[in-house]
Amino acid sequence: MSKKFIIIYVIILLILGAGAVLFIRSSMANSVPAEVFQNLKDSVAGTNSADINETDLSFEASGQVVAIYKKIGDSVSAGDVLAKIDDTSALAQYSQAKAGVAAAQSGLASLQNALKAQKLELKGLHSNAKKIQEKQISLAEDNVHTQQAVVQQAEDNLANVQSQLDKYEIKAPSDGVITKEDIVLGETATADVPVITIQAK
Repeated sequence: MSKKFIIIYVIILLILGAGAVLFIRSSMANSVPAEVFQNLKDSVAGTNSADINETDLSFEASGQVVAIYKKIGDSVSAGDVLAKIDDTSALAQYSQAKAGVAAAQSGLASLQNALKAQKLELKGLHSNAKKIQEKQISLAEDNVHTQQAVVQQAEDNLANVQSQLDKYEIKAPSDGVITKEDIVLGETATADVPVITIQAK
């Protein structure tokens, strides 16, 4: 047999082999259920579909763990508080900020009442006395505007402090089940280090 015929024979065998492989792959894809095929695919990729729905949770601040409300295997609902660290200092700041808002609002109310009284007094005045009173009213209005800015600043500070309180708790992001817990009552938790894992339902 000449070398030319041998080469042609080998090429034919390669073509037939490639066709057989494609046929077998097509048959398997059609005969194997989609779910099984996906599981095989995940397995080959080194992933587990259950892991996709798991979320690691951590505190946004560091502190001593003072409460653990759920354990492994417990079902949770979105928004449930799962654990808490000591927030004594944060609560003190919140109380202080809240008192600051109350004081600022009280000061604003006093200035507004004084302005109203000066405007009422203006109605009974004439000439020079009226001009003097108008200047006093203008100053009083400036004081009211300044105090309104103080109130807004105090309210912004309160909102900021209130948002900080969320860092001392871990809340469930969705309905699910606790699958892992690496947290101990009384120990110190470190910010941004995962301590609870939840699998979404």
